[in-house]
Amino acid sequence: MSFAITIRLAFALFGLAAIVCAQDRGTITGTITDPGNANVPDARVTVKNAATGLTQAVTTGSDGIYTVPYLPV
Repeated sequence: MSFAITIRLAFALFGLAAIVCAQDRGTITGTITDPGNANVPDARVTVKNAATGLTQAVTTGSDGIYTVPYLPV
């Protein structure tokens, strides 16, 4: 096998592995606002899987935005 083909095959396999791994996790992103529609910094956000009871908590940033990554589907 030539070096160029080997490199292409390696990149294809790494790309496929990233796609396969990415399909078993999810991410939730949102913004917490108060009744006046102002962003709420440092708010605690907890996500709970109703089926398993698993919880994961994060805190909003200074802009009120939160991201909960790597959630099992």
